[in-house]
Amino acid sequence: PPHPALDNLLADQQGLLLYEENVMETIATLMQIPLAQADVLRRQLAKAVRAEDDTALEKLGEQFVTAALGNGYGIRESQELWQHLFSFARYSFNKSHAASYGLLAWRSAWLKTHHPAEFMCALFRHHAGMYPFSAFVAEARRMGVSLRLPCIHRSQSDFAMETDGAIRLPLSIIHGSRRESIRRVFAERPFSSPEDLIRRTRLPLSELEDWILLGALDDFDIPRPRLIWRCVTRHSRERKESPHIVSGDLPGISDVGPELVDFTPARKLREEMRLLGAAISAHPMSLFRRQVQQERCVPMTDLRRWCGKTVRVAGIRLASRQHPTKTGPMGFITLEDEEALCEVTCFSRLWPQVKKVLLERPEVILVSGKVDMRMGVLSLIADQVRPLQRERATG
Repeated sequence: PPHPALDNLLADQQGLLLYEENVMETIATLMQIPLAQADVLRRQLAKAVRAEDDTALEKLGEQFVTAALGNGYGIRESQELWQHLFSFARYSFNKSHAASYGLLAWRSAWLKTHHPAEFMCALFRHHAGMYPFSAFVAEARRMGVSLRLPCIHRSQSDFAMETDGAIRLPLSIIHGSRRESIRRVFAERPFSSPEDLIRRTRLPLSELEDWILLGALDDFDIPRPRLIWRCVTRHSRERKESPHIVSGDLPGISDVGPELVDFTPARKLREEMRLLGAAISAHPMSLFRRQVQQERCVPMTDLRRWCGKTVRVAGIRLASRQHPTKTGPMGFITLEDEEALCEVTCFSRLWPQVKKVLLERPEVILVSGKVDMRMGVLSLIADQVRPLQRERATG
């Protein structure tokens, strides 16, 4: 514990301040005041820390140290204890809150370990928090959970488990999809041909094209460019004809068309990123392999071998956050390459420049910096952050 007087108070926490109750009890013990009054001071301390109110913090510190001195504690130990409380007050939970979160984390970890596909499916259904949809897709990929693109015949109203353990994405996740269009598809399916789909659902052509580009009509086993050609050439005619006329009976319309080569895997991947906000069939960093090699980037899985050395990594930003310091705000970025994650630390001198880079929303970020290991946690201390230019990507 930070002081022998706190031995009994912090015995259950191995001598560490863990909960808001610990702060309250420490204040009450050293200042010899009731717990209710100590809780008021704790709240004032937390408020002053959040507001970075130096005047209020100094006043509270003087109040604490003066009371502790009056109760027989030395000036140095009183100041050290106050500094300890001040540092802890930046972020703390009450004990019941921490217990509920701990139980939730334990159960989540068990489910993720023993039922990974079901866990990820539930997570997709209730997606929320600081990480984007693409981060959950990447985590599912690392866990070996298969994701499948939306399909007009197989997709359900939400993310759904399939019999082989894969997760099928819903049509509703496609950017621009309308509820009415999805309702019509569910009511009319299955469909014998793309013309049958057009005739019975009356889907708008723009929406239909996006579904084709994404692969939602791949069940017809027709290359996507040819599917688009057939739908564009037939769409207006099919919508005008009677629903009882089969597509092959339409006068002047033939299935014979130009020989269209299917889209490249890179093109399909870009359509997934455009229409879903994430790449499902492959990792988006696969589009940048050649340039990443040209930049001589170190794979994030190899960073442990480079501790203490300066390296360059390339990755997609999953999250970023800012933290106040006495010298100005600093920031943290979570990057991901094809195999792993990397936490990047940007100190206050670099953070303003980094924020400008992040505002450009680059697809891939290049970071040069020193590999650091503290308490078993690996991170990269950045000295340069810049975007990887899209036009040089492969595919």
